[in-house]
Amino acid sequence: MPKTTDAKKRAGTTESTEDENSDGQELQTVKGTLSKWTNYIHGWQQRYFELQDGVLVYYKSEYDTSFGCRGPLADSTGVDFKGEALTFKSTTSAILVTLEHCIDIMQQREDTWRKRLEKEMERRKRIDDQYKQCSAEVRKLCSQQKPVNFNGPDYEEGPHSALNEEEWHDAVDAALEKIDQEDDR
Repeated sequence: MPKTTDAKKRAGTTESTEDENSDGQELQTVKGTLSKWTNYIHGWQQRYFELQDGVLVYYKSEYDTSFGCRGPLADSTGVDFKGEALTFKSTTSAILVTLEHCIDIMQQREDTWRKRLEKEMERRKRIDDQYKQCSAEVRKLCSQQKPVNFNGPDYEEGPHSALNEEEWHDAVDAALEKIDQEDDR
């Protein structure tokens, strides 16, 4: 059976599903779809994998094999699943520590905002109490104050006079006559 060349492996094409390695042993090519961790934004994604000559390669999909593999996951000695698992474990534990730190910061920020809210509510309550107290004092002062007498001399003449112009002239004439009578005596 013909051997698959390295260029064809990278391109993702095989001529046969069974090849012979350098020892004369037949190697079977296994193909299929598996879930692969891509990144923390997209998480697990379906990818098309092929195990060729002990090398696990993957493609975005079965139809994208002509564009070349997205990357081999191990060299020709075999798949290093333990190394991949340790890398994944250390990466996820680092992310969990970072997330815990972010949650702590968010809780501290929430506590700060809660304290600000409580302080503002107390301030508003004090202002409301002071307003009510001032309003009560004003009402008390208004009730104790003597009513204004609108019958005084300032309201009979001048700018605050309740008299119209004709009545005012009559009042002036009457006042002048009264003065003349007192002078005659």
